[in-house]
Amino acid sequence: MKRTNNRATAPLSRIYASDSLARSAARDEPVHARITDGDFTAEPTSGALLSALRTLGYRIVPFEASNAPPAGRHFTDQINARETAYASSLINRTIQTGDGSKVLVHVGFGRNRETLERIDRRNVRWMALQLREITGIDPLTIDQTSYVSDRTGVCAFNSDGSALPTDRDIYVAHPPLAFERERPTWRLARGQRFADIPRALKNADERVIYEARYANEPDDAVPADRILVDPGEDIPLLLAPGRYRVRAWTQDGAWTRSMPLTVAASTPPAPQKARPKSTRRKKK
Repeated sequence: MKRTNNRATAPLSRIYASDSLARSAARDEPVHARITDGDFTAEPTSGALLSALRTLGYRIVPFEASNAPPAGRHFTDQINARETAYASSLINRTIQTGDGSKVLVHVGFGRNRETLERIDRRNVRWMALQLREITGIDPLTIDQTSYVSDRTGVCAFNSDGSALPTDRDIYVAHPPLAFERERPTWRLARGQRFADIPRALKNADERVIYEARYANEPDDAVPADRILVDPGEDIPLLLAPGRYRVRAWTQDGAWTRSMPLTVAASTPPAPQKARPKSTRRKKK
């Protein structure tokens, strides 16, 4: 199995906009994410998100604060100026195109706040609030950073029964992080599998970084997984079934190795033979 470039048939009015992307990310091909596509895309999970969005047919739109906040003013003035620049950039690159696009906006913590925030006895107007004030559009804002719960889902109220904040429209709770063999179990639940480091790539004396890329993707592609292993540790890669190239190197670069790796799909359990029905002996 390899990652393919077969893009899904999707309407042209689906846009994914993010404040952490470089302009090079605004492309249809190649589908895979490049390390240079943004501030966070070099991280494997973020790179996988970008690749999945392209496969689903989303148009990728980076937006940024092109004008630097004025220096020498109170830091809240700088925040407000920066958020105005972000809101203006988002509007110019998406809403003002006039094609009625549905826009999914992915931003960092705080930028999707729809109400005034008091910081150091001053008003701070985050991007979502300024977007609404400028355009009259009331965005649907979703927070996924504030709540943890044993059950994933939309929060209705706080654990003490009190009302949720009104800063965002929806609050989503995720389960606490859990780990197995030093790796997050939520990735196992998504179908990835443990892939032990091949013996030929192990180094018992030095700290090693391992990166696994799909076999059909170039060196500038974001790896499917990346781990750092200290001497004596036994930490596996987490990969979906498929063919990969694994590269290993030490901090000083004096020791490097590379080799192919195949992660097999899990074998479904064999069907059990039907047991013959038991018969009760008739009494004479």
